[in-house]
This record gives sequence, structure tokens and C-alpha cells, in this order.
Amino acid sequence: MVAGRTELRLRAGGLMASTPTTLYDFAAQLLVACEEALATTAAGVPDRSYVTVDSPALDCPEQLTVHTSTLQIDAQGPPMSTGQRIKMNYRILDTIVATVVRCTPQPTGGGVPPSEAALDALARTVNEDLWVIWNHVAARIRDNTLFEGACQFNDFNVARAQRESGESAGWVFTVRVAIDGFTVIP
Repeated sequence: MVAGRTELRLRAGGLMASTPTTLYDFAAQLLVACEEALATTAAGVPDRSYVTVDSPALDCPEQLTVHTSTLQIDAQGPPMSTGQRIKMNYRILDTIVATVVRCTPQPTGGGVPPSEAALDALARTVNEDLWVIWNHVAARIRDNTLFEGACQFNDFNVARAQRESGESAGWVFTVRVAIDGFTVIP
């Protein structure tokens, strides 16, 4: 669990003045929102819950992770060659990914597959995770308490199943936030 959220300053006009920690700050905010949602479920928040640098290794134990997956320029203006976009009026899109996985029932030592009831219980748990995170994150975005001060919120419209892989299954959520850059002054 993240030990507190970093306070983010707003500049005149209400737009986020980004800093070197903005990408981590937004990832940590999404992690906290997901933890708040999962705390309301029967399975609760996984013991492993953290901001990571890339897609997590998907295995047991159960875990919730958040990472920045891409930064890209979204040019505002006429189409032009990629090398020229940086010279135009543009937004930086921060794509943040949250992944929650739960342990799957395993065959017994004799090769007997997991029971239908165990598989059904897993489906109930991972779908409950999906629905509470989806609704809580959407509500936090609507009431402007997630990614506060971001120039413009862009996207929260994709959740995809994390295909069962060996010992875990769950969901991957993708959000994109438009942020300002900053100038590094020595």
C-alpha cells in the first residue's frame, strides 16, 4: 500500500504544473483508488500492492500493480511528420496501467482438475474486482478527485481480462491522462 499521496500543485489557470515526480504521482493515485475499491470486496486488497516500472510478473501471490506503460505526444493542429510534432502545440499523454490478479485453483497432485465450484468462485472474485475498480475509478474521475489538476482527462474506457496464466487470472485497466511537460533548468 502506498504510504500517502503526494500533493500536486496547481498553477494559474488550474492546469497541472508537472514535475519530475508527476508520472509516479499519477500512478500512485491510481493505485490508491484501486486499493479503495478492492477494500470493499470479499477478497479485499491483495497483500502485494505497489507501483512498478513495467508489466508485473503474473504468478501467485495475488497482487495489484500500477505502472506507466507509454508516454506519447498528441499534437493539436494539422497533421505533420512525426519529427515536427514536438515543435507544435501538443499534449503529452501518460498511459497508466493497473493490473489486479488473483490465484487460480490448481489441479491436485494426481492431475485432477480444479472443481467447478472453485473455478466459479474465482470468476466471482475477479469479476467483482473488475466491477468495483471500474465504478470507483470512474466516480473519482467524475468528481475530480483522481488525477487532480490534469490538463485534460483523456481515456478510461478499456479493461481487459488478464488471461489465466499458470497460477493467476484477473484484469488489466488502462487510463490515459494528458499532462504538461516542464523545463529542466540547471
